[in-house]
Amino acid sequence: MNSIYKMSNRRKIMENLNENIPFQLICNGGDASSLFLRAINEAKSGRIDEAKRLVEQGEESLLTAHKIQTQLIVQEASGDPVQLNVLMVHAQDHLMNAILLKELVGFFIHLYQRTAGLEDVK
Repeated sequence: MNSIYKMSNRRKIMENLNENIPFQLICNGGDASSLFLRAINEAKSGRIDEAKRLVEQGEESLLTAHKIQTQLIVQEASGDPVQLNVLMVHAQDHLMNAILLKELVGFFIHLYQRTAGLEDVK
């Protein structure tokens, strides 16, 4: 009886943890996106060092979200299915948007740096 209770308790704990995973992805992915967008605005204003600092912070949030996603992939690959629902799809969408913004922010910073250099020449 005691081992059945422990298994049931363990299952409830895992279910609670799995319910929190989408929120962790949304929060970390959303933070990364916000930081990357702020970095673009800073670069646009000529504050390149601040833009780069924000990118570093965004990368930390993105790394946290990516680690969570990797855990989900490992869980699924090991035969333990990951619950797929609208919330999880929304969370993955946040993560993918952050990944895309990470790629774009570097281009924007470079573009604004280059544009500022050309303006100085005139």
